[in-house]
Amino acid sequence: MAGLAGLVIGYGLDLTGITPIIKRISTVSFVFASGGWALLALALFFWWVDVKNRRKGIFPFLIVGMNSIFIYLFAEMLGRWMNKTVGIFTGGVFGWMGFGEHGLFLIASLGALIAMWGLCYFLYRKGIFFRI
Repeated sequence: MAGLAGLVIGYGLDLTGITPIIKRISTVSFVFASGGWALLALALFFWWVDVKNRRKGIFPFLIVGMNSIFIYLFAEMLGRWMNKTVGIFTGGVFGWMGFGEHGLFLIASLGALIAMWGLCYFLYRKGIFFRI
């Protein structure tokens, strides 16, 4: 209910013109809308994993969740650098195949995501967990 309320308030503020949804400056409508989506996703996954007891396919998320603080900070500080670095290789490999600029950027972003997941997996295998 709280997630739906957040969506209604956030998108309502945007559609009525009171406050637009702008992520960069974190407007009130953005906070309500993104909070609503986050609460709905949390409720969905809680229902799926804990209530329905469906554990198949959650391993990739488990790996990232074990070091969520680390990967968040890593992505904030070095994410653009990693995307550009991976983009050098993916552009060289996939550039001749006719992918456009946006397609190459998407492939580079997916490659950076896989590399960051691999870093989380390495930390998981070594038993290194960053906590607050």
